[in-house]
Amino acid sequence: MISDVLDSLAAEPIMPVIKGEKHDAASWSVHFAKLQYLKTNRDEVDFGKGGPPNDESIGRAREFLDTLMVVQFLPKQVLASVVGGIGIVMRGAGDKKKVYVEFTNKGSVNALFSDGVGKPVVEKIQPENSAFLYLVAKARDYLDA
Repeated sequence: MISDVLDSLAAEPIMPVIKGEKHDAASWSVHFAKLQYLKTNRDEVDFGKGGPPNDESIGRAREFLDTLMVVQFLPKQVLASVVGGIGIVMRGAGDKKKVYVEFTNKGSVNALFSDGVGKPVVEKIQPENSAFLYLVAKARDYLDA
């Protein structure tokens, strides 16, 4: 399952999770621009009780976006987290299931897996590239199932 996906990363080209969707530069630039906007407008945007994202949460979110871009897994949304930090949303073809990855200002990374029906499952993720690759493979398995 997941180990098979990780093994295939080096062995064959990566296909997008949503078949037929094009992942051109403009598709990706929207997400990177959103991160930049949240960084440069910290004093002008109302981030609520969580406060604006700090450099650490923005940097880790960017590393994760870089990982997603390498494996051609276009996220649905990049947004400020309500607890302070950055959130990235990935959805499957039917948009019923989602994986929400949160990069908090305190340095933690959490992934929430939800099908909109049952109780969501939350996993703590190590903030490093190998863990991000594992998470992407797990998210694909979850969203494709």
